[in-house]
Amino acid sequence: MVVNKVRPSVVEITTSTGLGSGVVYDDNGDIATNDHVVRTARNFQVSVFDGRVAVASLVGLFPPYDLAVIRVHAVTRLHPAVFANSSQLQVGHIDLAIGNPLGLASSVTEGIVSFTRRTVGEGNGVVLPGTIQTSGAINPGNSGGALVDTQGRVIGIPTFPPPNANSAAQPPTASALPFRRTLSSWCPAADHGRTSSPERPGRSSAAPPP
Repeated sequence: MVVNKVRPSVVEITTSTGLGSGVVYDDNGDIATNDHVVRTARNFQVSVFDGRVAVASLVGLFPPYDLAVIRVHAVTRLHPAVFANSSQLQVGHIDLAIGNPLGLASSVTEGIVSFTRRTVGEGNGVVLPGTIQTSGAINPGNSGGALVDTQGRVIGIPTFPPPNANSAAQPPTASALPFRRTLSSWCPAADHGRTSSPERPGRSSAAPPP
């Protein structure tokens, strides 16, 4: 079952100001999430699917794409997610969002890909180009989790809905950061801990390659 395959790869991240979700990226303990989940925190509590709780620290931030990487310590048997090439997505494909919306751990919502390469404003001057628009519900706490296809492969990282996306004036929509255009060029270098470019996690203003 797709959900059972992906859930072990999605974690809950708690900071002093709130909580969000994250996706286990590799066996080194690197976890991809949203920059707005991390905010100004530098130490985190991470709850994994089997109930274990670990301490994590910041590896790097990439605010222009609302991305961050943290790393858990002294935890083994993590379950790295399988990632898909999101450039092959088509409108109408079924997707599942897995995360911790409103603090409800390991919740799942279903939708379809409504649009690809959508430009979305997140506020605070952040504009995300090339996002995946989904009809599935994305709520606070879902941010940083996994948007997956029907094979259980991560196609994107859910982020906050655009302003008024769930108002009565328009149908519910939400967005996710596509994997191929963001994380695939950035996270693999997380274990190097460098900060000189977006390929080496750190606070950078440059955009990753398409």
